[in-house]
Amino acid sequence: MSQNNGRAYEFGPFRLHATRRMLLRDGRPVPLTARAFDTLLVLVERHGQVLPKGEMMDALWPDTAVEENNLTQHVSMLRKALGERAGAHRYVVTVPGRGYSFVADVREIADSTFVLEERTATAAGSVEGDEEAKAADPTSVEAAAPVAVTAPAPAAVADARGRVSRGGNGGSRLRASAAVVLAAAVLAAAAYLWRPAGERQETGAPGAKSIAVLPFRSLGPEADELTGLGMADALTTRLAGLGRISVRPTSAVLRQAGDTSEAGRALGVDAVVEGTVQRAEGRVRVTVQLVRVSDGEPLWGESFDESFTDIFALQDAVSERVARALAARLGGGDGERPRKHATESAAAYEEYLRGRHFWNKRNEEGLRRSVEHFQRAADLDPAYGAAYAGLADAYSVLSGYGFGTLPPDECMRRARAAALKAIEIDDGLAEAHASLAVARAYYEHDHAGAEAEFRRAIELNPAYATAHHWYSDFLAETGRPEDALASAERAAALDPLSPIISTTLAERFYFARRHERAAEQLRQTLELDPDFIQAHSLLGLVYAQQGRHAESVAELERAFELTGGRNQRIASALGYAYAVAGRRGDARRLLGLLSGGGRHAPHDVALVLLSLGERDEARRWLERTREKLGSRPPALANLLKTDPMYDGLRADPAFRRLI
Repeated sequence: MSQNNGRAYEFGPFRLHATRRMLLRDGRPVPLTARAFDTLLVLVERHGQVLPKGEMMDALWPDTAVEENNLTQHVSMLRKALGERAGAHRYVVTVPGRGYSFVADVREIADSTFVLEERTATAAGSVEGDEEAKAADPTSVEAAAPVAVTAPAPAAVADARGRVSRGGNGGSRLRASAAVVLAAAVLAAAAYLWRPAGERQETGAPGAKSIAVLPFRSLGPEADELTGLGMADALTTRLAGLGRISVRPTSAVLRQAGDTSEAGRALGVDAVVEGTVQRAEGRVRVTVQLVRVSDGEPLWGESFDESFTDIFALQDAVSERVARALAARLGGGDGERPRKHATESAAAYEEYLRGRHFWNKRNEEGLRRSVEHFQRAADLDPAYGAAYAGLADAYSVLSGYGFGTLPPDECMRRARAAALKAIEIDDGLAEAHASLAVARAYYEHDHAGAEAEFRRAIELNPAYATAHHWYSDFLAETGRPEDALASAERAAALDPLSPIISTTLAERFYFARRHERAAEQLRQTLELDPDFIQAHSLLGLVYAQQGRHAESVAELERAFELTGGRNQRIASALGYAYAVAGRRGDARRLLGLLSGGGRHAPHDVALVLLSLGERDEARRWLERTREKLGSRPPALANLLKTDPMYDGLRADPAFRRLI
């Protein structure tokens, strides 16, 4: 899409301003989703021409594969916003077999002729006038109506700045103007969104109690993906602090692309916050919009301009105002908890975000790269606690997944050191306490200490899905299956699109012998990520318990293939599947691989021997496990007590003595 500096377009009763990202009808704002606005802009800029559908999709979703019906849906929404009736298209015409054309007469005008009505400028520009009071009052008719207020005219902004300055508030000009411009519109929108359904102007509109903040799109010649991602992450953190709103974590929304409403439905939320950030020549324009997922209706929108000085100050200005507005309506939190920036280094922050991206992949390459990015973040800012928490998480997962990158004990030693460093820097960091809990449980074998750290992490951030996820594992391995299931369900509710959390929930069902429910959950997981190793592996074990041996082998072979044939845990599970499927030769081949030296786990060898019917030899390998672990209370004992794969040994007196 072309970059239009200070240009606007007029057609019929409408006026479209490209850089302000605003559509007016007879001087009044017309609510549009960001993608519908982009669709209109593409069509208007090429008015009179036929735009092929493929070309439009490339412009609207660059580097993203989407279905053609996404474009059709946005054109339909656009026609509705323009007031077109079926069969009477004055603006957008479908050219069968080719694409779309904007057929209305269009006049291009200069920025100086673009003037907002005084009522719009006043509503957005004054912190002392009646409009703010109306917006803050949830019983006000003006507050209850959906609004789409955009940036005030330059004179209004200048006047607002002067009033803030004379009020003695001081501080950053960016913070002041952001607060001035956002306050009225955001408060009005929050009041509307959480207004009881019976009090709204349209009936049956559901209230919203869950939100996702999509990464803001970065526009313009100085487009920067980090700016938009950081803005969304800062706003997510603020909204999560409100307590009464369920806010999807950044890791969940990063997996979404395409239409806003589709993303909202996939994330299972009532409303989505989206926005854009545009930087050019030392200035920045930010737009924020709240969209109801059920019908794609924009509930409010806001834009403002300011000189760009600091990415973190910009994030604060937007996130503080939105969070405060929602808190004012919901109660139970003021949305303004003092917030210490984890780092002031944009480069370190970018490295941290990249580390989390690769960490979420949960494969060997992703984990290796996550370590590199987290380490770079810590090197760039040695006082960045989240970077050390990320390092701890990466080493913890490497220890448990059996990739052989480092010995498990060495991974856990490094994880513990990084977690302690993170807590030394910031004791209020939930991620760091969750990381230390893992080290306490699986390196120090201090279950009481691990329990305390998990509880501390959840207390600090009840919406931190990973803390609930890992606590579920810990509860399962310490013999509390019902509590483990509840924690896994809580984690999945917080982050419904996380493949690893979804797989863990399936694992809880597997250990409870609810195999059909486990299989259903895993098939859903593989819809999220068709190559997710852990889901293929566990689904193979579930199928084995169901007697679906061919499917079991196929799933485990796929998992083993995805690891490059180097994961001993999956090799052991595949050997088990071969044996119970009657493929004894293949099982013995894998047994040779597992027991032929190297850093094997004795119980992995024992599992294959057990499935081959060699119980005495299996018990001898399990004794080696006990010798290796010594007197420390191993989680493995509970695994042997509960895993369906060991059901064949449970009645064996020697096995019972062992566990």
